[in-house]
Amino acid sequence: MQHPACPPGLRLQLLRDPQLIRADGAATPLNGRDAALLAVLAVDGPTSREQVLAWLWPDVGEPARARNMLRQRLFRLRRLAGGELVSSGEVLALDTAVRHDLLDLEAMLDDDPAQGAAGELLGALAFPGCDDFTAWLDAARERWRHRRADRLAAMSERHEADDRIVAALACAHRLAAEEPLAEHAQRRLMRLHYRRGDRAA
Repeated sequence: MQHPACPPGLRLQLLRDPQLIRADGAATPLNGRDAALLAVLAVDGPTSREQVLAWLWPDVGEPARARNMLRQRLFRLRRLAGGELVSSGEVLALDTAVRHDLLDLEAMLDDDPAQGAAGELLGALAFPGCDDFTAWLDAARERWRHRRADRLAAMSERHEADDRIVAALACAHRLAAEEPLAEHAQRRLMRLHYRRGDRAA
C-alpha cells in the first residue's frame, strides 16, 4: 500500500518538549513513546523493529501483540504528520525529507549563543519500565550535552581569536553555566573578562 509522501518542510523537535512542526508553523505535541521512537531513529539512524520493540515494549510478553502495538504507533505518526514519517519495513528509518533540531546545532548556536539548542533530548520525559531504553537515553543526552559544550567552546575560541571579546564572552558565560564544574570553562571566562578590562568580574 502506497502512503502519502512526507509533507515538505516538516520538522521534528526533540529538544525540550518533543513535537512535530509543519511548514506553516503549526505544532503537534508528541507523546512519550512516539517521541522515543523518533529520537532513536534521529540519533542512531535506521534501526531494526526488534530493537525498537525490545526497548519500548519490554513488558509485552507476546511478540505478535508488541508488533501490533508498533504498527499502531507508526499509523498514528503517519496520521499526525500527514504523510510517511517513518519507513515501515523490518528496519525503521526517518523519511529523508524530515529535518530535526539535532541536525541544526551549529546554526541554532550561531543564531542565538545564549539560548539556541537549549534543553535536554526529549525534555523531561521519563520511561519507567523501559530500563534499556532509559540507559540509551541517558547516554544520548550526555553525548548531546558534550556536543553542545564543545561547540560553545569552539565558538568562544574563534570569537576571541578574532578579537570579538563580547561575542566570546556570551558563549563562555553559557558554557560555564551549563558546565559549572569544568575548570576550562571557568578559566576561559576569567581570561575573557580580563581581556575586556573588567578585572572585578
